[in-house]
Amino acid sequence: MAEVGAEIDLEITENDGRPDGVSDEGNSSGLEPETTEDDSRNRDLQLEEVQTGTDVIPRERAVFEDTDDAVEATASSHVILADDTDSVRRVAKMFSEMLFSGASIEEFDDGQGAIGKIVELMSDFRAEIEMVISDQMMINVHGTDVYNYLRNVLGLHDVPFLLVSGGMPDHMMDAVEELMKKDPLFKLLPKPYNLGQFKKVVGHLMETRARVRAETTEN
Repeated sequence: MAEVGAEIDLEITENDGRPDGVSDEGNSSGLEPETTEDDSRNRDLQLEEVQTGTDVIPRERAVFEDTDDAVEATASSHVILADDTDSVRRVAKMFSEMLFSGASIEEFDDGQGAIGKIVELMSDFRAEIEMVISDQMMINVHGTDVYNYLRNVLGLHDVPFLLVSGGMPDHMMDAVEELMKKDPLFKLLPKPYNLGQFKKVVGHLMETRARVRAETTEN
């Protein structure tokens, strides 16, 4: 599995999509209690929050996080994002927009929609699929089903594939581990994950893609 770090507090979770440290019961963020009204007012300004459904995203720590490592993309670049949990997909899209500057983030709530978009993009010679990011446990079409279609049916062997999962049956995990041994452009990122962890595995996949393409060109 990918090594995990902790760059920021915001995390994607499998349960209700709430960022880490946000709950309905008191202060669970680990911060010391505020002692004065001025301190409280200053903290509110520094951690202004954007609320979308059940998500509460600390703007200072997430939206304006350093993005120097962003992938240089063009208007013809696409990232395919599939996750059947709306709140998780929204935050994953935000992370992707930060790291793939200029790319179109194509989001779907199932694997079948993701496959359909990939097939559509293949008919456009200008389109570049930068990465496919897919949840594993989805109705009808799992993330590994999308991966197998991408590699074995469409023949797209140089497109990085990031599988995310909050848990799966043992036989699926065994298969995923075997795929990671065989395919350097396939990685698993466990949920919950934060921007730092997402950035690290995405960066690794993009560096690997560059190396694989360079080796293919030389041969």
